[in-house]
Amino acid sequence: LGVKGRRPLPEGCAMPRRLHSPLLFLLLPLVGHALVPLGHRPAAATSGRRLPPRGAVEQPAGDAHEAFSELPDSFEDSAFRAAACTEAIWSRGARAQVLLEVSEEPLKSTMTFCPAYGNTLAHHLGLDVGDGDAEDPPQPGFIKFFFPDTGSSALAARDWALGKEGSSVVPCVRVAGLEGDAVSEDDMAVVLVCPRASEADDVKRIVREATELGAVVAMLNPSLIDMGVTGMGLTARMLTTDLLSTFETAYDLSSKPWGALVREWPRPYTLWLEDSDADIGFRMLRTYDERPTSAELEEQRIIAEGGTPESGAEGGGGGGAGGFFGELASFIEGMKRL
Repeated sequence: LGVKGRRPLPEGCAMPRRLHSPLLFLLLPLVGHALVPLGHRPAAATSGRRLPPRGAVEQPAGDAHEAFSELPDSFEDSAFRAAACTEAIWSRGARAQVLLEVSEEPLKSTMTFCPAYGNTLAHHLGLDVGDGDAEDPPQPGFIKFFFPDTGSSALAARDWALGKEGSSVVPCVRVAGLEGDAVSEDDMAVVLVCPRASEADDVKRIVREATELGAVVAMLNPSLIDMGVTGMGLTARMLTTDLLSTFETAYDLSSKPWGALVREWPRPYTLWLEDSDADIGFRMLRTYDERPTSAELEEQRIIAEGGTPESGAEGGGGGGAGGFFGELASFIEGMKRL
């Protein structure tokens, strides 16, 4: 699964290490606007497209010796970081997956995430990003996003203004539906967006086609194992589980009413607690080598707030959160009433 024509990454480039208002990194998938973190600028004048700032994400997000995974500056910054981690896994000849738990509507938030993610992948792979000032000519090829059905792929094409002036994605991005569409010979990368258990067979087919054609593969927010899906026998579930085991988690961002869990491959999972007294608005609680369960996260929160797992935290916080996250919950409820 080598990366075809991958442009070498320059040395000495670092990931951004600022954390601005935490409101940005969860608000974007809800309102659907492309916000740019403070201090960040697109790499070139590319209409509505969002490219990574020059030098900001050229280098993968660190190595296994890094002590923790950082919170992103914004939801868009999480896409920059996820793409850098994805490309790092691709360079090892593996498949990558990205997990986002930031909204009750995963397909909608993931669709908002995709332009910055795809543009950054194109930047890393040396594909056509519409930057006339680039020193090297772009590599031929495309990144194809496969959506669960033709309706969602058509919606993405409309929302991204695909192929039109002012498009939010670079020229080398394509969209397709899982059912009926296929990987093309000029597809250098394939991204499966929110595939569901009912589409497991098509996912396997797309992965097989991509592998045969030498295209790298990533998956965003998969829901391929669903015990409620009728007609999916034990053997089929085992085959799907085997397929998922071939994907390495490149990036994982999960918001909680009281904080967030984040993982930037190859760094460990890191749990952050909202803390108004901390310089960045959050303080790190601990790291995990494997993804912790919800019960483990809740137990850690209770202990951090001075309670015990048996009695719970005296200050409350698991149910009705205050501060920023409480305001965010109120905002979400208000949006639902519109």
